[in-house]
Amino acid sequence: MADSRKELGREAEDRAASYLSGIGYTLITRRWHGQHAEIDLVALDGETIVFVEVRARSGTLVSPEETITAGKLDRFRKSVEKYLSDNELETSPVRLDLIAIDEKGLRHLPGALDRDYSPTGRSVEDEDDPDRPSGFFSF
Repeated sequence: MADSRKELGREAEDRAASYLSGIGYTLITRRWHGQHAEIDLVALDGETIVFVEVRARSGTLVSPEETITAGKLDRFRKSVEKYLSDNELETSPVRLDLIAIDEKGLRHLPGALDRDYSPTGRSVEDEDDPDRPSGFFSF
């Protein structure tokens, strides 16, 4: 089972990388390992450095978007900070994207993992939101 999950993850990252290249992004690196977490893809969208988390699910009732826990999001952001620091890019424009892949297809959500992203108008940092599932980053 672990092998099939790894394979699904690699295929999803390959598909996401091809998608981003196809819409004009320049891929910088893949599977960057930081102290806190792995960053699946780092790309350029014009002058903006885009850090991409790729989430894939197959045959499950849980959407890829729902699998991002608060802990995962925190580790991802810390890894982004480390990447920027290691590469002396702290003053560069940055965006944190999510690419979700499941049987419905590929969904690119630019800025979905940014601290101020909220399609509902509520802050994603608002832990008191009664409509937000506990422990999950909701969209």
